Amino acid sequence: MSSPPAGLRPETPWITRHPQDARARARAGSLLLVLVAGLLAIALKDPRSHGLGVLCPSKRFLGIYCPGCGSTRATHDLLHGDVVRAFRNNPLFVVVGAPLLVAAIGSLVWIIARGERVAVRIPYWLGISTAALLVCYGIARNIPGEAFEPLRPPPSAASSPPRS
Repeated sequence: MSSPPAGLRPETPWITRHPQDARARARAGSLLLVLVAGLLAIALKDPRSHGLGVLCPSKRFLGIYCPGCGSTRATHDLLHGDVVRAFRNNPLFVVVGAPLLVAAIGSLVWIIARGERVAVRIPYWLGISTAALLVCYGIARNIPGEAFEPLRPPPSAASSPPRS
């Protein structure tokens, strides 16, 4: 094959495979174990009633919803098959975050089973677009008004004021 003309980079594949050593497989196994344990804890205890949910610092100190608010409850609902309730807690997590979490778990399983890491080259514009989406989503869920209410998570039982 001939080299590309001057000034042009050769086309790099968007997926590449890299062999991993035993330590990398052990790290992947440890990370997978932590992820599965966390998901099991979320699945067994409802964050609404057991206080398992992480109180977001932006909600606690600034009084605003971050793009991740409601994700723990959404994860619990997805693990129990309740997609509608999960979507109500955090629509962006259901559409983007949960599939990425599944892909990450699949990647860890692949490293353990096959001994190779699959690297995906993400275009620069996609990273910038994702960051912009998160910022816009975070802003939109804090705009007062009924039109933006579906973007906000419902109050959890743990964070609701006690009834008298």
